[in-house]
Amino acid sequence: MFEVCADSQEKFSFRLTDDDGQTLATSGPYADKQTAAQGIEGVREGASTAHIADLT
Repeated sequence: MFEVCADSQEKFSFRLTDDDGQTLATSGPYADKQTAAQGIEGVREGASTAHIADLT
Protein backbone atom coordinates (compact mmCIF):
# COMPACT_ATOMS: atom_id res chain seq x y z
CA MET A 1 0.00 0.00 0.00
CA PHE A 2 1.19 3.54 -0.71
CA GLU A 3 0.54 6.08 2.04
CA VAL A 4 0.78 9.83 1.45
CA CYS A 5 1.92 11.86 4.48
CA ALA A 6 2.33 15.56 5.26
CA ASP A 7 4.90 16.98 7.66
CA SER A 8 4.71 20.08 9.84
CA GLN A 9 6.19 22.22 7.06
CA GLU A 10 3.40 21.17 4.64
CA LYS A 11 5.73 19.02 2.55
CA PHE A 12 4.36 15.72 1.30
CA SER A 13 6.00 12.32 1.03
CA PHE A 14 4.88 8.76 0.55
CA ARG A 15 5.83 5.39 1.89
CA LEU A 16 5.26 1.89 0.57
CA THR A 17 4.14 -0.61 3.20
CA ASP A 18 3.56 -4.35 3.18
CA ASP A 19 0.41 -6.15 4.34
CA ASP A 20 1.68 -6.08 7.94
CA GLY A 21 2.20 -2.31 7.85
CA GLN A 22 5.99 -2.47 7.77
CA THR A 23 7.59 0.30 5.73
CA LEU A 24 9.40 -1.00 2.65
CA ALA A 25 10.34 2.34 1.05
CA THR A 26 10.04 6.05 1.81
CA SER A 27 10.16 8.92 -0.66
CA GLY A 28 11.82 12.28 -0.35
CA PRO A 29 9.76 15.44 0.13
CA TYR A 30 7.38 16.85 -2.48
CA ALA A 31 6.00 20.39 -2.59
CA ASP A 32 2.38 19.26 -2.90
CA LYS A 33 0.13 16.22 -2.82
CA GLN A 34 -0.24 16.11 -6.61
CA THR A 35 3.49 15.72 -7.21
CA ALA A 36 3.67 13.08 -4.47
CA ALA A 37 0.93 11.17 -6.33
CA GLN A 38 2.96 11.51 -9.54
CA GLY A 39 5.95 10.09 -7.69
CA ILE A 40 3.86 7.08 -6.65
CA GLU A 41 2.82 6.52 -10.25
CA GLY A 42 6.45 6.68 -11.33
CA VAL A 43 7.43 4.03 -8.79
CA ARG A 44 4.51 1.80 -9.80
CA GLU A 45 5.41 2.03 -13.49
CA GLY A 46 9.15 1.66 -12.96
CA ALA A 47 8.91 -1.28 -10.56
CA SER A 48 7.00 -3.38 -13.06
CA THR A 49 9.95 -3.38 -15.48
CA ALA A 50 12.89 -2.91 -13.08
CA HIS A 51 15.86 -5.25 -13.22
CA ILE A 52 17.44 -6.68 -10.09
CA ALA A 53 21.10 -5.77 -9.56
CA ASP A 54 23.00 -8.09 -7.24
CA LEU A 55 25.68 -5.88 -5.70
CA THR A 56 27.12 -8.48 -3.30
